[in-house]
Amino acid sequence: GCLEFGSEPYVGNEDPSTPVIPAASISAYPNPFAAFTNLRVSLPSYGRGGTEPVNAAHISIYNIKGQLVKTIALDPHNSGEQFSYWDGRDTGNLRCSSGIYLMSLVVDGVRVSSKKVTLLR
Repeated sequence: GCLEFGSEPYVGNEDPSTPVIPAASISAYPNPFAAFTNLRVSLPSYGRGGTEPVNAAHISIYNIKGQLVKTIALDPHNSGEQFSYWDGRDTGNLRCSSGIYLMSLVVDGVRVSSKKVTLLR
């Protein structure tokens, strides 16, 4: 334990104000990919604070410069696993160049998970 002069001889981590962290994740396979990559998303049943349901969810895809390439909408009312895909095209349906892209899972306006994927043309 922690010993200090004149203090209690124990240390605890019980904190009643600790926020609930929803379990949300994103994975992509295959990675690297050439034609398309499958996206598996796990959404929590409750959003921030753990009491209100999720109202909005999407995947934002950025290039290595940090520019938004595409946004893929998700069903926020479908908690648990969802599946989607990215075909390597941007919002204007143009083919993206080879490189590293960052995918961010955004739930109720908060980025909760990220994944790096590599596109090979």
